[in-house]
Amino acid sequence: MVIEMRNVGYSINGHEILKNISLCLQRGRFYGVLGPNGAGKSTMIDILCGINRHYSGEVFIEGKDVKLTTPRELSRIISMVPQNFYINFPFSVKEVLMMGRHPHKKTFTPYTHKDYEVVENIYNAFGFEKFEKTSVMEMSGGEKQRVFFAKALVQETPIIALDEATSNLDIYYTHKLLSVMKQQVLSAKKTVISVFHDINTALCYCDDFIFIKDGTVTATGNMEQTMNKENLRGLYNMDFKIITQNHRAVSILPNQEEAE
Repeated sequence: MVIEMRNVGYSINGHEILKNISLCLQRGRFYGVLGPNGAGKSTMIDILCGINRHYSGEVFIEGKDVKLTTPRELSRIISMVPQNFYINFPFSVKEVLMMGRHPHKKTFTPYTHKDYEVVENIYNAFGFEKFEKTSVMEMSGGEKQRVFFAKALVQETPIIALDEATSNLDIYYTHKLLSVMKQQVLSAKKTVISVFHDINTALCYCDDFIFIKDGTVTATGNMEQTMNKENLRGLYNMDFKIITQNHRAVSILPNQEEAE
């Protein structure tokens, strides 16, 4: 396994955000994290990435205890594409992408030929040439998200975490970039764990699902094990219609307009 969480809990001012989360995630799988607003999904991603270290329980990433692993070392194992980006300096796209090589750079040494080659290849693959004279501060939210998707690939980590990372993207780039991540899972055996709000988008790419509600995991497993009316009603407090094709769910639609 590449990720193991053992009885992980997290509270703010006595309010439990996560409650005894225990999970084992395998290499070469695309995991979709689903749940209502405020369920604790983003908090779990922050803990996995070492951003939040004030939790109880244990978290291991590729056998390393997250609390005992330096941020630099952890950033060579897991990269993250967040929902929101805060850049207050007019960096170019290439400069932001080069930040993804920093975890691999030795202290007080220049970037290597490989570093520049990795950045150049992904820069061209994402079609960023038209932004050559544009700072990231001048880009739209969706354009910035594409840059940070690219930066995660530049970082060359075996695990990639996406925290609602397509929230600012149109449908074309949502599926284009998730397809890139899926290809990383298939060809490079990377592990991707992604928070989704759109169930049907998750159905297109995920191998396994993690349902979280009120800080508790309510269901885990593949599509057949998780995507049923009982689990979905328990997760969202509403009824759904599941459309299948060849015994596989291809679309999930609400049966009522408003949740209870």
